Amino acid sequence: MWYVLKDLDKLFWLRALLGIISGLASGLIATSIEVSWRGALIALLMYFISYYLARYILRIDFASKKTKLFTTGIGSFIALWLFIWIIFHTLSQTLSLYQPIV
Repeated sequence: MWYVLKDLDKLFWLRALLGIISGLASGLIATSIEVSWRGALIALLMYFISYYLARYILRIDFASKKTKLFTTGIGSFIALWLFIWIIFHTLSQTLSLYQPIV
């Protein structure tokens, strides 16, 4: 039997996926501490994009509770964004330290 996702579940998983994508993008673009503001900007833009994706692509509409559309999945988005960005940055710095000796 198939499980049909409710609108809030779709929004949660959309934001979780976009959190992972924005973490990878932040790791690729914001490579040093001087430009780390770019990573935060990427996450902020992706979160606002998720609102419009949910509203117009997934057709999720909470007319009575607009705050539900903004707050659902924010914790998982931030946690996954930071986790993926930190792991990506740590691995890229670690792997760049060990250059093969020729």
